[in-house]
Amino acid sequence: MSELEQLSQKKKADGSDAMAELKRVSPEKSVDIRDELRQTVIAEIQEVARETPTQGKRSLEQNDAIQNFKDSVEEELRTFGTQEGDIFSILPEYHDEVADMVKKSLHSHIIGFIRAQGLHKDGNVFDPRHDRDLAPAEKRNRRAYVQEFTSMLLENYYVTDMDKKAAINLSKYNQPEYVKSLFDGSLIKETLKDKNVWNDEKISNVFTPYTRVRIATQNFKRIRDAITDIAENYDSLTDNAILEYINKHREVGTQEWTEPDVQEFLTSPTRARIAANFPGSVFDAVSRMANNYRALTDVEVSKIAQEINVQLTPSQAKQSVPQFARRYFCIESANPRRRIQQWMTDEIRPGGANTNYGYFRIREES
Repeated sequence: MSELEQLSQKKKADGSDAMAELKRVSPEKSVDIRDELRQTVIAEIQEVARETPTQGKRSLEQNDAIQNFKDSVEEELRTFGTQEGDIFSILPEYHDEVADMVKKSLHSHIIGFIRAQGLHKDGNVFDPRHDRDLAPAEKRNRRAYVQEFTSMLLENYYVTDMDKKAAINLSKYNQPEYVKSLFDGSLIKETLKDKNVWNDEKISNVFTPYTRVRIATQNFKRIRDAITDIAENYDSLTDNAILEYINKHREVGTQEWTEPDVQEFLTSPTRARIAANFPGSVFDAVSRMANNYRALTDVEVSKIAQEINVQLTPSQAKQSVPQFARRYFCIESANPRRRIQQWMTDEIRPGGANTNYGYFRIREES
């Protein structure tokens, strides 16, 4: 059963239970209720944000509420560590960076909450009023929420090797323990436990650090489903399946692919990246890469160079842009012609970054 199916069978969270729990514990000392804040209150709002559509137009009242909340968060962050019960303080030199990350991540929380609950001036964390208009207990509740959420976001930030985008997106919807299980591999192993061929070695080879970060930045709402999709995509990219598809869709007049061609062009690490980068369209992606690769003949590379006033004969192109480089450009770029020209501009032409390679080496030898 997918994450979406599992969630559809649960009572839909709307944030009301979370706000009731926060008021019940009434955090005069935030440090004493951190578990409740994290595992009950914030976790429910993360679910609300995950399940509530946040796109589309907003009313002026909603926009005012969002801005008031962000302004309040900014002020709270500036004074962390100055009040009794504060969890921690943020060093001044890191304040702006942390504040930006927290506001971007909490943006989904307040939109999700007001879309689910509406605008209610009842002292909840996302009350549309500014901090200055809240009662002391209401301000304290909001401060506790923001502080514990900031702590969670910073945990995710370090787990993702200080990847800001990943930390911001993951923190909108996921608890740090869940994020850690993605990066240490235990979540991947548990998700694929019923697939016998997915042993530790295969998981390590396919779900590389790059792929785990990509899941964190692109699939942060449905991490388990993303893991399953990548595994199924990878398993589908067999030599025979690839060979049949790219030969069926190859450009007219180009040479037919053989199994050794496929194995050389699409190595196991390359297939893993394709499985992660092109969900739902892996074979279309492979076919496009294969056709682009076969189109990059020595004559064509020479023409590509001449378009930017780099004079390469076909024989020089053969050495200056070897097959492994062409393979790289076709796999890593949707427009390999433009990518090759960019590379030539940066690396080959006068003033480029590496004038001892490629074109200039050829010219000196010719």
